[in-house]
Amino acid sequence: MSSYQDYEKAERKVISENREVVFDAHQELGVTSVTVVYEGSGDSGGIEDFSILPADCSVEKEVVVQDLVWGNNTPEKKTVQIKEVIENTSMGIVAIDHGGWENNEGGGGEVTWDVETRVITLEHYDYFVERNYSTSLY
Repeated sequence: MSSYQDYEKAERKVISENREVVFDAHQELGVTSVTVVYEGSGDSGGIEDFSILPADCSVEKEVVVQDLVWGNNTPEKKTVQIKEVIENTSMGIVAIDHGGWENNEGGGGEVTWDVETRVITLEHYDYFVERNYSTSLY
């Protein structure tokens, strides 16, 4: 297995463990849903919007999660704000499923955390350039 494959395997495990921490914390805080919107092109992109439901809830809470640094496939425990975990985990999921999404014409989408069902849904779209070709003889 290549070093990237090893890292991706470790990252999937970290995402699986951290998602449970996030869902538990959301239940405590009364949050029912979190949506992270991302978009980019031209080799750069990132989070454009972050929303929670109900809107009067807060995600101001520190949690202990696993943290993974490229080149080291052994996660370490880290205390961070829950919003940071949501953003990092959401973008990690995007990178696993759609690596390079921000390159060239780019793309975007939404990552939705449904607390009741404990499901994270990734909806992604890619931008592309279409070329129509025709030949005419007169």
